[in-house]
Amino acid sequence: MTHQYYRGIALVIVLWATALLTGIATTYALMMRTEGESSSSFARRVEALALAEAGIHRAIYNLLEAPDEESTWAVNGTPLQIELDGGNVDVRIFAEAGRIDLNRAPIALLTGLAEVAGASDPKAVGAAIVDWRDKDSKVTEAGAEDADYAAAGRPYGAADRPFYSTSELHQLIGVTRPVAAAMQRHSTIFNRSSKVDVTTASSAVLKALPSVDVEQVEQFLRTRAIQLLGPAAASFLRIGTRTFQHRGFFTIEARGITHAGTSATAGVLILLTRSPREPYAVMSATQDFAW
Repeated sequence: MTHQYYRGIALVIVLWATALLTGIATTYALMMRTEGESSSSFARRVEALALAEAGIHRAIYNLLEAPDEESTWAVNGTPLQIELDGGNVDVRIFAEAGRIDLNRAPIALLTGLAEVAGASDPKAVGAAIVDWRDKDSKVTEAGAEDADYAAAGRPYGAADRPFYSTSELHQLIGVTRPVAAAMQRHSTIFNRSSKVDVTTASSAVLKALPSVDVEQVEQFLRTRAIQLLGPAAASFLRIGTRTFQHRGFFTIEARGITHAGTSATAGVLILLTRSPREPYAVMSATQDFAW
């Protein structure tokens, strides 16, 4: 074979090697770019999350240290925006006392909640909640115990214990996914009372109260909005209601938004004790939920 032949083979090898190295370099550059963008995105999210957590701490501070009622932030879920270095924070506080306790509420209030949530048979849903939480196997009228779950093809029966979470609503007979989700927004296991606080309850919770019509609720909400709570609350102080005490369980949700537009959400459930040694305790925390 001639030298020209070997030189041709060498040229082909060099060209292939050059193409291979170019491909490797290009891939590496793309990987570095992607990793850089990922790192930048992570840094922006961390910044937004830090804003959200700052909003939560501001809310806790306000609950503990507000000098008077006028300075206290609303605890009925009304959004409040805070401006901080680096961006803005949307904060909302929910007093769990303003939600319906699945473990303590009377069946009439549970039935009202199911009706507001859009259940096709609110009475059956209210009774199913009672049968889920009570210790016996006796079926409440229109309710459901183990045999009913078995007949419906459910591999479990009524729990016969208190609710551990509002998410258990999804397991009840007669409760569709949309109805369960709607009920979760207005229910709790941390009210620790059979009644609801009318000064912090949502419109849906107020409409769930027995013998209260929509017109009364709307009038009450207008009155509550301008803080004329004394006479207005008095008209609601019937079975199933109570007025607010600034202690107990609160859910605080915050959404941090950076100046660049990146957002992140964070939330906590706290127990406000006002004890000098431990004024509050964080019961649970969550991130990245829908706002």
